[in-house]
Amino acid sequence: NEWYSFARALTFQFHTPFSYDDKLWWPYGKLRNNTIDKVLKIKEKYPDFIANTSKQLNLFRDGKWTANCPKWFFVNLDSNGKTKQPCVISSTDENGIKPICERCGIACYAGAYSGLFLSDTEWLRMFKVAKRVAPFKNKAGWFQGIEGQKKWVAK
Repeated sequence: NEWYSFARALTFQFHTPFSYDDKLWWPYGKLRNNTIDKVLKIKEKYPDFIANTSKQLNLFRDGKWTANCPKWFFVNLDSNGKTKQPCVISSTDENGIKPICERCGIACYAGAYSGLFLSDTEWLRMFKVAKRVAPFKNKAGWFQGIEGQKKWVAK
């Protein structure tokens, strides 16, 4: 309830590194698994607030799913309409630095993988959660309209 006026749902993801010595990346193992377990417990209590599916969260325990990442499922564009490859956090420069895919922690790709390849029907249900998020007004006075349109509403 404390956050509801600011956020109606939350997705959880891990940092995806661009180098193997990136200190923000959490290695697969105990700390990462414990974190996933905690998020799953919160999801049990607030199933519509944590928008990730259980299968999607469990994919973050290892990088096995990334070899078959459904990056083809998304069209990733920068602010000028140029295609970003291989994914949403990449640049448009073909010779630019790329994320390390086998260490991916991006929720939308893990979600698409779980929905498309693991028969995760909960993933499809999350689209209904997204639909109920708009429109709403947060404490800052912003009105989140349909399709992401922001309009100022005086308090």
